[in-house]
Amino acid sequence: MANYNTAVIDIGSNSVRLVTYRIEGRSIWPVYNEKVLAGLGRSLGATGTLHPDGSRDTLIALRRFRAIIDSYQLKDVHTVATAAIRDASDGAAFVETIRTQTGFDVRVLSGAEEAHYSALGVLCGHADAKGVVGDLGGSSLELIELEGGDAFRGITLPLGPFALGAPSPILIEHTRKRIVEVLEPHRERFHQKTFHAVGGAWRNLAVIWMQKANYPLQIVQQFELPAREALNIARLIASQSTGSLERIKGVTKRRMENLSYAA
Repeated sequence: MANYNTAVIDIGSNSVRLVTYRIEGRSIWPVYNEKVLAGLGRSLGATGTLHPDGSRDTLIALRRFRAIIDSYQLKDVHTVATAAIRDASDGAAFVETIRTQTGFDVRVLSGAEEAHYSALGVLCGHADAKGVVGDLGGSSLELIELEGGDAFRGITLPLGPFALGAPSPILIEHTRKRIVEVLEPHRERFHQKTFHAVGGAWRNLAVIWMQKANYPLQIVQQFELPAREALNIARLIASQSTGSLERIKGVTKRRMENLSYAA
């Protein structure tokens, strides 16, 4: 198999990311990685449409990504969008705007496809992974069982921070009740010993735990945490005021809007 370069653009509910890769046989090397917290889905729960500022910032980021990509010799570019564009009433129109302004042909993933690729991502980093993958995006949560080879069984649920009320301050009991109502029918199916947490907000929770515990190695990839410790840091973050959260080092203000809901 010939070696080549490729790129992936992920247009999510909260972030827009470009990663270019070098493919050498079965080895995949990330070469360039850039993310913009555009907040495309910030108003989706309230209005059913994409956020105007998020749409603007997404287009700005994509025009920059086009300039970067044009400087590479790439075999192909894969541009995908997830829950925000999939669920918004103006999502299809925005896909066309992206095409005309940047030249990117956006593939809008279904919930099942999003869950499938989340599971593949975990297995690429840990080939023997077992248990359940939870991929928390801005507007949705994907849950996927890893048992049974590559025939993953996954679901998508409206439990992303924007779907629950972000960026408004969290109402803890109301939000917890809503989460329990949505998750309860799936409790037995996804009851496993190991939970693989995917998504920027959950990575931030791990970073905060590391800071609090003076953990010596600040690497989040494949970091493991006992369930008890994960629950403790989640409860702590969920109960903090916005002012307290803003004093935490290493977490952006835009990410802070979602952190309590992610917890």
